[in-house]
Amino acid sequence: MQQQLRLLEDPPPAGVAPVWHSLDEAQRAEIVKKLAQVLAKIVADPEVPHE
Repeated sequence: MQQQLRLLEDPPPAGVAPVWHSLDEAQRAEIVKKLAQVLAKIVADPEVPHE
């Protein structure tokens, strides 16, 4: 049996935009900062389970 996987997502419905586009620069910067902190913790000690 062969299964085909889609590599591209379907386009969003008309009038729907990702939340990222509704955020201002300060909000985006805060999200990027938090993600960087989480990644740094994971890289620093990959053996510790993270939530």
